[in-house]
Amino acid sequence: MKKYELSIIGEFHTNHNEDSSAIAEIGDERILIAVMDGCSMGKESHFASTLMAKVIRKIGKEISYKAFAERTEKKTTEYLEEIMSRLFQELKQLKNQLHLEREEVLSTLILGILDKSKKEIELITIGDGLISCNRKLYEYEQDDKPDYLGYHLNEDFEGWYEIQ
Repeated sequence: MKKYELSIIGEFHTNHNEDSSAIAEIGDERILIAVMDGCSMGKESHFASTLMAKVIRKIGKEISYKAFAERTEKKTTEYLEEIMSRLFQELKQLKNQLHLEREEVLSTLILGILDKSKKEIELITIGDGLISCNRKLYEYEQDDKPDYLGYHLNEDFEGWYEIQ
């Protein structure tokens, strides 16, 4: 399967590209994909999206190693929830360890698990964004007030995830 990535600095982003992405194989038939866009009103928002990408790649590698070692496969929805839970917890921990302010961890997130054999994808969108699938566009707009993951890191993951 060919994978293409394109990232271009935004028109109003003067110093850094605030976008980031991550791709990781998890198991034999699934691919983890993620796209992040830092909050322009946040502090050094390129950092938030890059940090998320690095944490997501790490989680993807760990899940892949575990799936290989244990020869187990989960449902796509189970992988999605596990990855979101681990991302949530690791971002919370990094925010505390690095003494980051809330404005330093604000980024949109589109996270998906692609099942290659079933040709299906399970997605979660946090904030706003656009997904194109089979020439059909799915736009998530929140009137320029995205509900970033960084707003919720002090909450309980399970309660937060249920309402997504």
